[in-house]
Amino acid sequence: MPEYPLGIQMNNAFRSSTLFAVYATKLSMKETIISLGGGCDIATILDTYGLRSQSLPFDWLWNLDTGLSDVTKIIASDFSGLRDRDSYAYTSHYKWQEADSLVFRDYPRIAHIHTNPLKNDYQRETYNRRINKFIQLMEDDLAPITFMYYRLHHEGVEAQSNDIIQQRLAHLFEESNQFMAMMDAKYPNRNFKLISLFEALEEGVTEGLLHNQFNELVAKQTRSDIYFEFITPRPETDDQLRKKWSKNWLAILQKYKLISWQDQLLVRPRKIRKKLRRHYLKYSQKR
Repeated sequence: MPEYPLGIQMNNAFRSSTLFAVYATKLSMKETIISLGGGCDIATILDTYGLRSQSLPFDWLWNLDTGLSDVTKIIASDFSGLRDRDSYAYTSHYKWQEADSLVFRDYPRIAHIHTNPLKNDYQRETYNRRINKFIQLMEDDLAPITFMYYRLHHEGVEAQSNDIIQQRLAHLFEESNQFMAMMDAKYPNRNFKLISLFEALEEGVTEGLLHNQFNELVAKQTRSDIYFEFITPRPETDDQLRKKWSKNWLAILQKYKLISWQDQLLVRPRKIRKKLRRHYLKYSQKR
């Protein structure tokens, strides 16, 4: 039984409704979107719009420094060194210097901030199930898959400067190409897409050297299965800015046809049942 978007109550009345009929048809054709990190923004957005039907290994990790480079190594090694209790350790981390952080022993820049698989056996087993789900998805030759990944302009060990930010932008292009080259070699019979995003303040997105360098790097991109976008960082406290941030992500999902109008309506099924039924009946009459 598939997992359904947040807010949908799977009772008998709903199962017999037009809403469910449309949703069930769409579910079977749905493209799988997989978050590769670097943080939890993508998983949060996919939850918001009912596009995350299962939890996978990179959804809730903090990996905003080494980023996709470490993800590439992890997948290439079939998640070697990540499954056992000995895979975890407490160590100092540049992001949280006041106390030791829980990390992967082999990848000490990747932190666990939402769970503790070292001390909690159930959470460690849960993480292993997520690894198994990921591997199964990669070996499935039917489901189309789009990976999504983002890097923050202000995260990293180095002190902030315009040169450092531009280096991080260049690194986003390099690590994205390295990831897809690895996936080509590991899964030669699969077709994947990767959308890599650079989170930067709005003024950096629309003007200045950062914007120009971004366009220059995009122009040099030769692969047709890698796409690059700017996105503004997630506001932590301002609700209005957070709504704007969510809409910015929605625009990207719409641009790459990863979300349908049914998805958007299904986020709040109680409010849109009549509207969806009108659309469905109108479409049925034209057939």
